[in-house]
Amino acid sequence: MIMRLYIVMVLLGGVVTHLPERLYGEKGNEDIVRLERLSSQDSTSVQAKLCTYHYYNENYHSARTWCKKYAQEGSPKASFYLGMMYDYGSGVVKNTRQADVWWKKALVGFQKLANEGDAYAQAYLGRMYDYGRGVMKDSMYADTLYRKAFMKFQEAASHGHAEASYRLGEMYDYGRGVKANDYQAAVWYRRAADQSHHAQAQFRLGEMYKNGRGVAKSDREAYVWIRKAALQGDARAQLNLGWMYKHGRGVMKNYNEAFIWIEKAAKQGNARAQLNLGWMYKYGRGVIKNAKKAFVLIRKAAEQGHANAQHYLGWMYYSGESIDKDIVEAYKWLLIYETNEGRGYEADRFEDQLSLEEISKGQEKASEWWNIHRNN
Repeated sequence: MIMRLYIVMVLLGGVVTHLPERLYGEKGNEDIVRLERLSSQDSTSVQAKLCTYHYYNENYHSARTWCKKYAQEGSPKASFYLGMMYDYGSGVVKNTRQADVWWKKALVGFQKLANEGDAYAQAYLGRMYDYGRGVMKDSMYADTLYRKAFMKFQEAASHGHAEASYRLGEMYDYGRGVKANDYQAAVWYRRAADQSHHAQAQFRLGEMYKNGRGVAKSDREAYVWIRKAALQGDARAQLNLGWMYKHGRGVMKNYNEAFIWIEKAAKQGNARAQLNLGWMYKYGRGVIKNAKKAFVLIRKAAEQGHANAQHYLGWMYYSGESIDKDIVEAYKWLLIYETNEGRGYEADRFEDQLSLEEISKGQEKASEWWNIHRNN
């Protein structure tokens, strides 16, 4: 066993500290709860796991906090994640210049590790050159990097390395270093899922069954695999499982079960889940109607930068739905939404109903919100 692990480490580059962190243990997200309790120690390993876990589960506020700490310790992956968050405005104010700053830091770190033969660094570096993130776009060089990583993952997977199997599935899924092949993607996701109950692989395989990619479309099989990932604490899987119960996909429609699973994802800070849970409280789906809880959850999602939540929150303030009517606050949130989306003119429709002083106040409040989130 020790010899096989050594062989796998050599194949993947031999850099133990830069292997991807396992997100979930057999007890689901209990391991993460334990890590949160140990977070005051600020050890690099704790930072690494919490950065990866929260980013993957779309709890971008927490991801930003832990990834910044991990990036300060020199992690190129954490810098890459921060670049993605700033580029898409996930948990932070959208800022392409700041995204580029983080990507350039990631580039330096990945380049060093890639030169040492680290397969994961080669794969990440390939993505940066492929999409022009922090560097001039170079598809040919990206493909060279992808191919190097693919060969190492392939060899490591043949020795039973589940994470390498998952990465192969991703490369077939997205056509990185190899021609895109849905069937092969499903094969490798399944192998990773079977080898070590790999939650991400289980979720991806479930999505492939749901959409009929690489496998025969089957809502029931989708339900089975997504549920496996959800039981391990995967917030994206929990949200999707709730959606399946809500719509009766692969399982009998059950609003109570839908509420339970969406709430689990929301408690992990997943903004999409918070918004969906807010709607369930608003309409009384699987839970007694509670306008105040609906408002609180939708506002949480809006504060995380979720554009649809910001849009809906603006109209809640305008209509006095679940909260005292406040047209200035409504104007503020619609301005935030439009800036976040880079389009829209709904806030303009409010201006005829506002005094010049109220318009100025709304714009000032929106600006304050952006400044707070830009500086965090």
